[in-house]
Amino acid sequence: MNASNYVWYACYGSNLNEDRFLCYIKGGKPKNSSRTEIGCQDKTTPLKNTTYKIDRPLYFAKRAAHWENGGAGFIGLSPDPNNFTYSRKYLITKQQFVDLVNQENRTNNIQIDFQEIITLKSKVITEARYSNLLFLEFDTDQIPIFSFTTPEKMGESEFVKPAPIYLKTIIAGLKEIYNLPYTELAEYMMTKPGVTENYSFNEILDIVNYKL
Repeated sequence: MNASNYVWYACYGSNLNEDRFLCYIKGGKPKNSSRTEIGCQDKTTPLKNTTYKIDRPLYFAKRAAHWENGGAGFIGLSPDPNNFTYSRKYLITKQQFVDLVNQENRTNNIQIDFQEIITLKSKVITEARYSNLLFLEFDTDQIPIFSFTTPEKMGESEFVKPAPIYLKTIIAGLKEIYNLPYTELAEYMMTKPGVTENYSFNEILDIVNYKL
């Protein structure tokens, strides 16, 4: 492996579910989604994936048509020592990351200067929902970890209730890689704006207990 060709992609939404994420790599229609993905030019599966905590808050806003028009997941633009988001990071090629960002933003025109993103830590690259690229940090092997979110600051758009099937997909991904008690997972989700105001604890616990 030539490490200079690889980056970590840290996800926090439906891509936590590996089967769902692999549709962005290989192409296809994710289970329970209404949208078919074209996949990457290089359809090689990620070399690795593992747990990762992002030191930013998770929240739900705007609306995702392919997730029953419910709120979409985003993370805050800046580190926040009082909040964290359970993430999963995938080790993929730089070109796969570029292709992923293009698919997430429904375009094919985006090019990425990775060194520029590392230097700036945050850069808006187009006018689209997930167009704010974030450099989070380097891992112990000096491979950079990237994510993306909305260009808006948290709270600029109203928080929106995420669809149950979207939460089920997120939680299914968390259950794949985090060995957490179900009550702890439910408590975690209940702290997230968009969920807090729209679900009861028992409703979220039922979603956590659901087998996707």
